[in-house]
Amino acid sequence: MATDSGLEQRLKEIFDDTDAYYIYGDLAYQSLDYIVGPYPGGKSLQGLKRHFNKCMSSVRISVEQVFGLTQNLWITNAFKSQLKALLQPVAAYYMTAVLLTNCYTCIKDNQVGKQFEIQPPSLHEYLITTS
Repeated sequence: MATDSGLEQRLKEIFDDTDAYYIYGDLAYQSLDYIVGPYPGGKSLQGLKRHFNKCMSSVRISVEQVFGLTQNLWITNAFKSQLKALLQPVAAYYMTAVLLTNCYTCIKDNQVGKQFEIQPPSLHEYLITTS
């Protein structure tokens, strides 16, 4: 799906052929340019590689919690709802759910902002900057 989506080409355009930026992803995507994942080796890793995996794991958990929040708030996007990728506008449904979840986050206090020690923008600021 990552290959079919054109993700690698889009990242190349966004990052302008520089190797200064990467997206942290699953091991399955490490063969793509601009995507890095955890070092393999698990508990046998030492030093900086082990520290990197530990730090990125905690951030990844926070991101996964936001995916979960999006699914819980807008249950239509749950895989259980039998959405069909080529028969329905699944991406549009999900992008709308993310927009609404971000609005919810601006209005209501959340755990993700606390973990990263940031305050979400006001709803007005968010909607102005996303338009």
